[in-house]
Amino acid sequence: MRVLKVKKLKEAQRDKLRNQIHDLTSTAAAIETEAQNAAFVAAIAEGTAALQRMQEELPLEKVQAVMDATADAVDAAREMDEAIIASAASLTAGA
Repeated sequence: MRVLKVKKLKEAQRDKLRNQIHDLTSTAAAIETEAQNAAFVAAIAEGTAALQRMQEELPLEKVQAVMDATADAVDAAREMDEAIIASAASLTAGA
């Protein structure tokens, strides 16, 4: 009878330890997941800050001004090409 009580007691202890191990494993997994989430959020925050710094260094107005100046330069080059072609054509026609 005493052996049966000891066996039941040991089984109860075993079950309790299994449950504790399960709880610890679950807690460890939750901690790991939260650490990954925190690292992800920190990386996103760092990326956002970098983008904001870049946008401060190169504001939209400056980009638009550069693009407008480029378009003007391309138009001027095109007009020069057309003038040269027209001039060459008149010289060739007169020859």
